[in-house]
Amino acid sequence: MAPRERQTGKHGGNRSFPVGASEIPLGAVVVLKPQDPTTSGHVAFFEKFVENRKVRLLGGNQDDAVSEKDFSVTEIAAIRMQAQELPIGAANAFDMTKAEVRSEFQRYGDLIIERFKMAGFDTIHQLAAALANAIRESGLNPKAASKPPEKSYGLFQCNQTAGLGKGYSVAQLMDPEQNIALIIAEASRSRSFVSASTLEAAVEAFVKYVERPRDTVAKISVRLRIAKLLLGV
Repeated sequence: MAPRERQTGKHGGNRSFPVGASEIPLGAVVVLKPQDPTTSGHVAFFEKFVENRKVRLLGGNQDDAVSEKDFSVTEIAAIRMQAQELPIGAANAFDMTKAEVRSEFQRYGDLIIERFKMAGFDTIHQLAAALANAIRESGLNPKAASKPPEKSYGLFQCNQTAGLGKGYSVAQLMDPEQNIALIIAEASRSRSFVSASTLEAAVEAFVKYVERPRDTVAKISVRLRIAKLLLGV
């Protein structure tokens, strides 16, 4: 497959994550609650979750040195990340044009790939399965909304009534970062998706255990077709 032309597109600005988020991007800025009410809280970079509901942070002035140190998740006051400019076509292993994604929305496909990679999903079939699902659900339009009375919104069409969107506002679900984070958290809980070793297995696991529609057979077939278009196979 010939490389696609790279175009510049922006997806900038500060992004906030819920304080109790189960998925935090590597390198996100974590602000801790101040020990002294007259001072600001400690600020460091997220490394990973560790046992006993703790997070490992990389920061300066931790035991008088630049180091990694564990903190309780209850100490977190805020989580922020500066979203970077993403070029359209950055995820150039996937032919989103062939999968009929409009050029102005392809940057969100790149964002999905970047966030899944940051969460540890770095095999080509896992990434293709996730991207194919979002393409089928929304065409990668972050403002996509289902027809009433269904209440599904955003890149992965998270449902407010009985799905992953329950408890979230329409604005939150139309936030690409929030929408993707909800899906990554659910994908991380699926052993079948985490361990999938083929494209077919990854698509099937994503549909059955992350998307969870009523007609899984038909959904799997459509998403597998899209995934193959993305990979040019």
